[in-house]
Parts: sequence; structure tokens; C-alpha cells
Amino acid sequence: MSESLTYAPSPEFVSTAHVQGMEAYRALYESAAQDPETFWGNLAEQELDWFQKWDKVLDWSNPPFAKWFAGAKTNIAYNCVDRHAAGARRDKPAIV
Repeated sequence: MSESLTYAPSPEFVSTAHVQGMEAYRALYESAAQDPETFWGNLAEQELDWFQKWDKVLDWSNPPFAKWFAGAKTNIAYNCVDRHAAGARRDKPAIV
């Protein structure tokens, strides 16, 4: 149980991955650790559709209660299904 084994992915897998290798992972991790609000704000802006952008990425004015993307409006169903149905994946067959 104390053994620590790691299995490196194939170069082919790494070349097509979103995060390409351990160095890229460490850089991404460091970016998130150094400035979480900018990191998550950029990621949310790139990866999700918003009907109204947030006023503040993180509102920590009432600890221990945190509010992420305060003032924003989105729709999870839209982000999961609808935006893909209107985009390049609209004709992709469903997995049954």
C-alpha cells in the first residue's frame, strides 16, 4: 500500500490532450494557485455561455460563505445541450 506507481500516457495521447504533459499541468496548477479569481474567471468565460456576465468572480464578503460569479446568469441545460445542438456538433449521432 505504500508503493507509489505512476504510468505515463503515450506520446500520442499527450499530443492530443487539452493539458499536454506534466509540465503543462504544473503550470496550470500554479496559475490557479497564484490567482484563483483570474484563473476561474478566464476558464468560465472560455468554456461556458453566460446570459449575463458576473459582477465579481468571487465575493468573500461574508465568510465562510463564498459566492462565485456573483450577479451572473447562466443556464446549465443550455450549456450541456442547447449550445452544442446549434453548433458544429449538431449532426453528431447520439450514443445510445
